[in-house]
Amino acid sequence: MSQIVIPSSSAPYLTPPPFSLPPLCMNRLIPSLARAASQSVAPKRFGSSGLAVHRDTEKNNAKIKFEFTPENMKRVDAIMAIYPEGHKAGALMPLLDLAQRQYGWLPISAMHEVARILEIPRMRAYEVATFYTMYNRQPTGKYFLQVCGTTPCMLRGAETIIEACEKKLGPWPSIYDHTLSRFTMLSCWLRINDDYYEDLEPKDVNDIIDELKAGKRPFPGPRSGRLAAEPNGGLTSLTTPPPGPGFRLQPEEWREQVAPLMKCVLLFSQQHTDFRLAELRGICRAHDIDAELLTKTVGVERAIYVLEAERRVVDLLLSRSMLLKSAYEWIEEGGEYEELHRRIEQRSGFFEPYNTADLSFSVRLRPVGRKKGVNALGRAREVGERLPMGDAPVNLDAPDTAFTILEEYLHEKAPAPDRIYFGRLLGHGQFSLKNDFNLQDRIYIGNTTMDPELSFIQANITAVKAADIVIDPFCGTGGLLIPAAKFGALVMGSEINYQIAKAVGRSSRAGVEKRGADESTAANFKQYGLTEKFLSVVMGDASRHDMWRAVEFVDAVVSDPPYGIREKGRKIGFKERKEHWTLPGSEHLQHFPEKQVYSLASVFSDLVDLSASRLRVGGRVSFWFPVIRDEYCADVLPCHPAMRLVENCEQTLTLKTSRRLLCYEKVRSPVDGEHTQTVKDQYAQKTFHSLTHNILEFCTDKVLHPTCTPHDP
Repeated sequence: MSQIVIPSSSAPYLTPPPFSLPPLCMNRLIPSLARAASQSVAPKRFGSSGLAVHRDTEKNNAKIKFEFTPENMKRVDAIMAIYPEGHKAGALMPLLDLAQRQYGWLPISAMHEVARILEIPRMRAYEVATFYTMYNRQPTGKYFLQVCGTTPCMLRGAETIIEACEKKLGPWPSIYDHTLSRFTMLSCWLRINDDYYEDLEPKDVNDIIDELKAGKRPFPGPRSGRLAAEPNGGLTSLTTPPPGPGFRLQPEEWREQVAPLMKCVLLFSQQHTDFRLAELRGICRAHDIDAELLTKTVGVERAIYVLEAERRVVDLLLSRSMLLKSAYEWIEEGGEYEELHRRIEQRSGFFEPYNTADLSFSVRLRPVGRKKGVNALGRAREVGERLPMGDAPVNLDAPDTAFTILEEYLHEKAPAPDRIYFGRLLGHGQFSLKNDFNLQDRIYIGNTTMDPELSFIQANITAVKAADIVIDPFCGTGGLLIPAAKFGALVMGSEINYQIAKAVGRSSRAGVEKRGADESTAANFKQYGLTEKFLSVVMGDASRHDMWRAVEFVDAVVSDPPYGIREKGRKIGFKERKEHWTLPGSEHLQHFPEKQVYSLASVFSDLVDLSASRLRVGGRVSFWFPVIRDEYCADVLPCHPAMRLVENCEQTLTLKTSRRLLCYEKVRSPVDGEHTQTVKDQYAQKTFHSLTHNILEFCTDKVLHPTCTPHDP
């Protein structure tokens, strides 16, 4: 329910006409047009929801002149002054209302006068007057009664209010006093002219009509004693005091019921540690999780971290993360085994739910930071013998409850663990995906197909989620699009190299001369059961942005542009002509566009420009950016006014070179003339290919990074 307050005298043109004795006119608001259409009696008085066709009558035709009074013309000028220049048409509704208040109803000549003043077609005035129910296109009585008859109002007794009105007013003197129309509101009420009356009973209707007949104005508002829209029981419907101000602030008893926190032990991979926090933040963003607690607690110095989190959050991280190996419910921890044994014995109550004959269990030891010289079976047996699990059977193959001992060693030769953790296994991360999607078993690969582990990490950092539209302008064989499709996104890409796009020519596999007929990008998606997520690969030039629809329709862009090591950067254009070349005098039937060198700086600036123009606001683009480590600084990174750098992770290649996974987020739509800029072009005088070639020529194998081969980009 809501109370509509009568306008004050500061807006006199909105004041309802003075109350006087009948005739009374009641507008019965029927919830179905079928009832109005079924009336065969004519003529009818139509409101705005009735017949939209105008029929000239003696009292309503275009020849009857209508003019605003001098007083109302001042109001017309005041109303039109509110609207900016060129937008006078916005004053249409208040001027129609003013004309109706002056005339008592809204004749067609008044619509014509309003259209003339606003300099709009008359049809615009007709459209508004026939659509909105507050405009009466036929004469009404002095008091215009309207009762809402929609379903919510009928449930609150609208029919009894209508019957009370009909009974009190008696038979209609003519069909003109009975309006048939449809009216939709969100509360049950009676409206008389500009006044609203809520919470009505039949007795209230009788009292209101009696006051009208006596020349009085019934006091508007709810009849139940309410002031406005508060519940019937009082000013609040809450059973307990509300929480105080603050983000997600809840009483402690609610917090335990809605989102209980669990003390967890998180075990991370020691590979790609520079990507760890970025991946966690990306996963949290994809699932709308607050990442602040995780990033404040988790670092990159150690492999094990203890924190409190919701079980739901932990499960979501495990469902996506490549670098989170496992998660455990924390039970106890200690600096040495005697301390751990004593603490476990003090926590006997924790094991009661798992100590039943129908639940099996196991105890395993997992050393972290050391692989050799660990008595795993002996220490696991010592801990298992101290557990109060006498009723539960042991099952080492597939236990219902898996207890785990985590020994954290600071280095491989440490004589004893620095810390020992004991917990219940909650689940494993997705590191097994790098085996499921390994390149050796993939149908179609190229010279630069991205390592599966890094490609899944990139998809997580980019916050790819289900139903996203993801593109790769340098897609190659689809190595970066496959993880996005695995996470539920719809993917497509472009590729300028004809042989790669069509999967023809020499094979990239050792010992295989030509690519097979079954090799294609689409075959890769079919191999992993992701065909429905694969849209297409377009053979096109990544520098030609006009091949993509010129709207912000992309949710994410993932890419690994060519650096010039195994694959050259190329775009459509004329090569630099050499004097000894012999040029053909005519074109062949099958034409292959000529390509020119695509500078590394242009590759990345074009990629960021494409993302700025095609990404939705809030979308992300991630790509690999090669750098010379000694010359690296923030000035070498591409920047765009509409894009914000959110992640910058380094993968070391050699002592002098590395590549960085850059992730930008679109913060707003770009304006004309905005483009990507780079303060310092580190490849203006040399290429990444030439630099890498010199390093490989003059450096020994011992200088190379142990995880890199001379052929790695």
